Amino acid sequence: MARDVNQYSVFSLFVDDSIINVLVQETNRYAQQKLNRLKLAPSARMHQWKPTNSQEIRQFLGLLLWMGLVNVSPIANYWSKKNIYNFSLPSSIMSRNRFELLLSNIHFVDNNTITPQDRLARDVNPYSVFSLFVDDSIINVLVQETNRYAQQKLNRLKLSPSARMHQWKPTNPHEIRQFLELLLWMGLVNVSPIANYWSKKNIYNFSLPSSIMSRNRFELLLSNIHFVDNKTITPQDRVGKILPFCNQLQEKFQKVYAPGEDIVIDESLIPWRGRLIFRQYIPNKAHKYGKSADGIRETGLAQNVCVHLAEKLFDQGRTLYIDNFYTSYELAKLCLTRKTHVVGTLRHNKKNFPTSVLDYKLKKGEMVAKEDENGIVVLKWRDTRDVRLLSTKHEPILVQTNKTIGGPSSSTSVTKLKPLAVLEYNRGKCGIDISDQMVSYATTMRREHLLGLPANNITRNLEEKKNHVIAIRKNNAGNPVRRACQRCYAMKRDEMVRTKARANIKKKRQTIVQVV
Repeated sequence: MARDVNQYSVFSLFVDDSIINVLVQETNRYAQQKLNRLKLAPSARMHQWKPTNSQEIRQFLGLLLWMGLVNVSPIANYWSKKNIYNFSLPSSIMSRNRFELLLSNIHFVDNNTITPQDRLARDVNPYSVFSLFVDDSIINVLVQETNRYAQQKLNRLKLSPSARMHQWKPTNPHEIRQFLELLLWMGLVNVSPIANYWSKKNIYNFSLPSSIMSRNRFELLLSNIHFVDNKTITPQDRVGKILPFCNQLQEKFQKVYAPGEDIVIDESLIPWRGRLIFRQYIPNKAHKYGKSADGIRETGLAQNVCVHLAEKLFDQGRTLYIDNFYTSYELAKLCLTRKTHVVGTLRHNKKNFPTSVLDYKLKKGEMVAKEDENGIVVLKWRDTRDVRLLSTKHEPILVQTNKTIGGPSSSTSVTKLKPLAVLEYNRGKCGIDISDQMVSYATTMRREHLLGLPANNITRNLEEKKNHVIAIRKNNAGNPVRRACQRCYAMKRDEMVRTKARANIKKKRQTIVQVV
């Protein structure tokens, strides 16, 4: 390398003329394809497009590199004339409109050369998207194992002559696809019990289910659907009936979808009140009882969960957003060695973090921060409450944000200073809120009804009419100690934790059944 080397000559060693020419060619091609394909409004900025050239692409890349050093949001502020910005470099190179046009059209390959496995067709529909994940291989497994389980049930059980199971006929891929389609539709149109989907009453009278299959056939498939041969499941494997299916789906997800720069790890509670050894109770959740979607919530394993889930996404310059359960100093250092940033909230009593920051008393709008030799920033900012955050990516600076208050007729814009890390964390984690929102539209919860009343309420009313079962024991002094009804406690225990259940059970004054 020559002695008079500069930054541009070093950059040109990697991004040389051949790469620049590809960028020019594919960017122009994509912009022309967009103009031909899209129906643009007369005022659309895309009408201002002019073919780019090698010099302009180099200027564009130079601006992108400079923006990585001078971090400002949004991009328009680089061309702002306000005193707080007022940068001279961007406007001396190209206008804001031209930069944003290039940014929206920059391309590295001709879209028409991408194979169908790597992109969706233009006439994409919901079924083709669904088939990317649940393809023929998965459907064939469902057919094989469902038929196997149904035959095992016929051979094993002593069925009455009128049992519906005698009507069983082997299923096929076409029928399984119809069955899955009905299940997805039922998640959107929630009716209980299932028989009402085939009801002829005016309040229901759906045409779709009966046009696909009969109610009896649907319920037969529902009672026999299987993903794995039961004989191959070990007694210790608690998720053996669904684990192979989940692994197949995971492989499809990883093959079809490549995450972007920002990735999020978070747990989600799947509602469940049945018998399950790893069922959890989390009082601040909408569904307090259930199974954690990540499968693990024990102390000390949070870092291992993050490393396991993000293993294939490390070493690519991504940013990991996590909540205060997963955030730790050790995880931040580990991710930095794997070329991955971490941004996460912190608990006030988290170990290995400076208490001078976490316990510092602040007034509203104030911020305190500390950075170590690894570039890990711990900050505390006071809004309506204390916000504690760790970031390996952002500087501890306050940036100006605008918030609109009021309705459309009387709205006012309020300017507020917020830490850059907080803004980026909110932006990165918003995907979880959208995901939870989309999942809520197709709920897995189903409650059977009888005579218009929830079945669990009917059961509770019947239980209340039964005699109370109260155990009376004697204490050390020989005096009788009155206990709560065992049935009442069992019902309360289904709804709340043990201590709260005991507090909510009134001691009965009359004993019908005594257990001494």
